[in-house]
Amino acid sequence: MKEMSNLLKAPDKLNGNTLCLLNTRFGKLKVLNVCSERKNKHVYWNCLCDCGTVVGVRGAFLNSGKTTSCGCNRKVAATAHGRHDTPEYCSWSNMIQRCTNEKDDSYAWYGAKGVAVCSKWLSSFEAFYADMGLKPGKGYVLSRNRDKGDYEPGNCSWKTKSENAKEVNDRRFNGNNGQIDIINTP
Repeated sequence: MKEMSNLLKAPDKLNGNTLCLLNTRFGKLKVLNVCSERKNKHVYWNCLCDCGTVVGVRGAFLNSGKTTSCGCNRKVAATAHGRHDTPEYCSWSNMIQRCTNEKDDSYAWYGAKGVAVCSKWLSSFEAFYADMGLKPGKGYVLSRNRDKGDYEPGNCSWKTKSENAKEVNDRRFNGNNGQIDIINTP
């Protein structure tokens, strides 16, 4: 590996086809120096993040834009609203999972049946929280009105589990070739 003084004399190339990234900024990261060549032969760079953390980053990840911070961007995004450990956030996250994640246990009853989350809520917990507010209490769940339609403002509310169960259609096996009759409860 070349000495640091040699790197400063040849700012365009490090060795071979590797670009010299010294003093280059990528998002919140400023390249300080070559970190090392790892066992996979990729060049890593020591970068100073705007938050003060020094991190080693693969050069290809810097050039492609895949890495633009030490990870503090993810931490801020996850906690920007300060409510990631709340019942409301849990309800929001679960709503998205059951409507979008085919591996979720509840997907068959929601996403697979066409139940969707409005784009406003899908992209922003803050928007969901502004529309829905605090859960009134521990025994409340996020409910779609009459268990129909999508998750969107005007079609959702916080209800007790028993209130929600009253609105959900009774599904009863009628014995006709394994068919299920849907009987609306009053």
